[in-house]
Amino acid sequence: ALFCWYAGQGFSLDDIALAMEEDNSEVAEVALSLCQRELLHVAPISRAMFQLQQFYGVGEIPVEVPKCFTEVWAAAKEHFTHRDLLHWLNDGSCLGYEDADFIVAGIRRGLEVSGLTAGSRLALYTHHHPEATLIVWAAWLSGIVVVPLDPELTLERVGVLLDTANADILFSDREADFSQLRVTVILLDSDEAVPPLTFSDWLESYLEQSVPLANVAPDALAAIIFTSGSTGQPKGVMLSQQALMASGYEMSRHYRWHNEVLLSLGPLSMMSGLRNACVAPLISVSTVLVPATCTRRYPTTAWEQALQAGATVITAVPAWLAILVTRPLTATSPTLKQLLLTGTPLNALLQEDAEERLGCYIGNYYGLTETGGICVGTHPDSPECNGTLGTPSLNALVQIVDDEGYLVSAGHVGQIRVRSNQLMSGYLNDPEATVAVLRDGWIWTGDQGYWDDDDNLVMIGRSDDAIKLRDGSLFHPHVLEKLLVSIPGVLDAAVTLSGSPEKLTALMVCQKPLEEIREHFMASHAAELGVRQLPELWSLAESLPRNSNGKIKRYLLAELI
Repeated sequence: ALFCWYAGQGFSLDDIALAMEEDNSEVAEVALSLCQRELLHVAPISRAMFQLQQFYGVGEIPVEVPKCFTEVWAAAKEHFTHRDLLHWLNDGSCLGYEDADFIVAGIRRGLEVSGLTAGSRLALYTHHHPEATLIVWAAWLSGIVVVPLDPELTLERVGVLLDTANADILFSDREADFSQLRVTVILLDSDEAVPPLTFSDWLESYLEQSVPLANVAPDALAAIIFTSGSTGQPKGVMLSQQALMASGYEMSRHYRWHNEVLLSLGPLSMMSGLRNACVAPLISVSTVLVPATCTRRYPTTAWEQALQAGATVITAVPAWLAILVTRPLTATSPTLKQLLLTGTPLNALLQEDAEERLGCYIGNYYGLTETGGICVGTHPDSPECNGTLGTPSLNALVQIVDDEGYLVSAGHVGQIRVRSNQLMSGYLNDPEATVAVLRDGWIWTGDQGYWDDDDNLVMIGRSDDAIKLRDGSLFHPHVLEKLLVSIPGVLDAAVTLSGSPEKLTALMVCQKPLEEIREHFMASHAAELGVRQLPELWSLAESLPRNSNGKIKRYLLAELI
C-alpha cells in the first residue's frame, strides 16, 4: 500500500526505497489510509497487481538513456563504420557517417554565420530529403530548435506558424514565392531549386570549417512540433533533447531494432516521422531509407522500392496500409520483418489480411506528440493483442482514470493519462493549455480507452469527438467506424451528425454499392447496437478528409456531406 501511494504521488524508485527503509510507522499508517481511500476502493483487491502494473508499465526499471543528441551522434561514429547512414530512394545515392559528419559540420558553421545560436529556431517546410535530415542533426548538435512544418500547408499558414515559433531561417523543397515571409529561405537541392538560394550554394563556403561542440543541456528545447489540428487549432508542442532521445531509444527497444534498414513514411512534421527518421536509426544502428516523391505518394511504389532496397522495417499510418492491400503486389519482401503503424487504431481484420498478404508482422503503437510519441504498443510476441494498441512500453506509466483521476477497473472506459521521461515541456506560448493537459507530471491525453481481459489498451476515441445523441447520451464515433470498416468492400468510414434535425450519419468510401453495405451492416450489428446508435443517413464520398498522420478532420465532415 505504501509503495502504491508513493508511486501515485510521482516519487522515483530511489525515493520510494529510501522512504520505505526508514520504516516510519506513522508515515506508513497515513499512506495506507490514503491508499485505501484514493486507490483500492475503485477496484477489487484481486486487481491490485494489475493496478501496480499500471503505475510501472510492465514493471521494468528504465535503463539509462541518452540525455542529448551529442551523445547519440558520438556513439554512432563507431557503429556506422561499415554500413550506410542515409540511402535516398530518389536516385539510389548513399551517405556514410564520415561524409554525413563532414556535411553536418559545414551546416553548423553556416547556421552560426547566419546568426543562429543555441536556442534559435530553424524551420523546415519540406518533404523527406537527405539534406533536411542533415540539417536536423546539425541543428541539434548546436542546440538549435527544429520547427518542422507540414509540407502540405499553404504558404499563408506557414507564415503564421513561422511568426508563432519565432523562426530565424527556413529550409524548404517547395517551389513557391517566399517573398511574403519575413525569414531567410534556403531551397533544398532539386530540379526546381533556383540559385543562389540553393542549399548546396549556401553550404559550399562553409565546408571544411570546424565548429566547436555546443554544451547542450538535456532539458534544452530540441523541437517544436505543431499538432495535426484535427480539431482545427494546432498547438506548438515543445520537446526537449532528452525527451526526443528517450523516445527514439524506447521505439528501438520496444520493437528490438538493431542493424535495420528503415523506411519511415510519416512526414518530419509528425512526432513519429521526426523520431523514426532522425533519432531511432542512430540509436539502433539502422540505415535510413529517405523517401522520394513517388515513395510517399504511391504505396505500391513505396513497397517495391522498400523491397529493392532490402528494408527490414517500414513505419506508416493505417490508411497507407489500407490502400496497399487493395493493390496487386508483384512480390512479398524476403527481408521485411515489421510494418508498424500509428496515428489511428489499426483494424484487426486489416491487420490479419495484411499479415497474410505481406508476410511480415503488422504492429500498431500509440502516443501523442505531447507524450513524446510511443507509450503503448503491440508486440510480435503477443498475438492476443491484435485489434488493440498493446501494452505500455517499458519507459511509460499508463493509466485509465475517471474525471477525478481515480483508476477505473479493467473493462471500464476512462481517459488515458501517461507519465514518462519523454513528455513535452509544454505548449508554445500557451501556459493555460499546458496546465490543462500536463498535471502533476501526467499528460492527460483526452483519449478514451479501456484495458481488455489481456491487459491490452483498446482505444475508444477522443473525448472531444463524442457525439451527443438526441436522447442526450454521448456516443464515440470510433466505435461505429471500427465496425463499418470491417465490412468487406468498405475502404474508409466516418460517423458524424448532419441535417436539421441532426441525424447520425455514416459517410462511406466503398468499393461496393452503398445499399449492399448498409444491408450487410444492419443484418450484422443492428441487434447489438440498438436503434439510437445506428446510422440514420448513409452517404458516399470519394475520400475522407484526413491530415498527414491519418486522423479524420472531423470539423470538415459536415461541409463534405
